This record gives sequence, structure tokens and C-alpha cells, in this order.
Amino acid sequence: MSRKLYSLLRTIYETDSDKPNTFRQTIKLGDLVDGEILRKAVARTMERYPYFRVRLVMEGDIPVFEENPSPVPVIHTNHQTVLGSEQTSGHLLCFCYWKNRLHIDAYHGLTDGGGIAPLLKTLLYYYCSDFYEVRLSHTD
Repeated sequence: MSRKLYSLLRTIYETDSDKPNTFRQTIKLGDLVDGEILRKAVARTMERYPYFRVRLVMEGDIPVFEENPSPVPVIHTNHQTVLGSEQTSGHLLCFCYWKNRLHIDAYHGLTDGGGIAPLLKTLLYYYCSDFYEVRLSHTD
């Protein structure tokens, strides 16, 4: 699977405070984040949203999203990651955790805050179901 990007695409490596091409969403939880449960929740979430498991490659002078077979990274850090790098195995999405905070770093060319909301809801559903050992219902 590959998708060509036809809009003006600024490289993710140009991101700084003046040109925020990546963004971070942070969720503050009531308990410390369990990294192993988070890894399992991320893996299950990515099964539902495979189009977020991509890397950016160039086909000539055209940037293209290409499927990335490596697991989406889950990193124990409070610092923002460098998306598309070795640190994230080339992924344009990364999950980080520190104490009771869950951070999602995403490349803005991949999604925006509204587009990542369903992924966040799914992730929190899987994570909280396992962490609190409860099966939540959509009617609750």
C-alpha cells in the first residue's frame, strides 16, 4: 500500500516552534501508565487503524506514504520524539509515556487533532479495559 501526497508537504525534520509539522497530544491519567499494557493496547489499536502504520519515502520527487511493517513505537520518555527517524523505526506516529501521562506524537501530514481522535478513543478503551480489568460496554 502506498499513497501519493499531492499537496505541498514540508518535511517532518523541519519541525520547530515556528513550523510545527508534528504535534503532541497528552492525556493525564489517574494512575501510572503500565508500559506493557500500553504496548498491547497500541498493537490492538493499530489493527483497527492500519493506515497510521506508515513511513514517508520518496518516489523520485514525490513523497509517498508506505506501509511500515515494524511495530508502532511505545517509548518510556517525557520528551517529544523525532518522527520518521531510527528512534521511531521510521514511523510517523509514536506513543510515549511518563509517570501518569500518555503522549501521542504525530506527523501533521498524516493526521490532525480531529483525525486522531478515534484512534485515541480506541487506545484508551483497550488500555483501560486491561489496566482496570473490566470489560466496558458501548452502552455504559
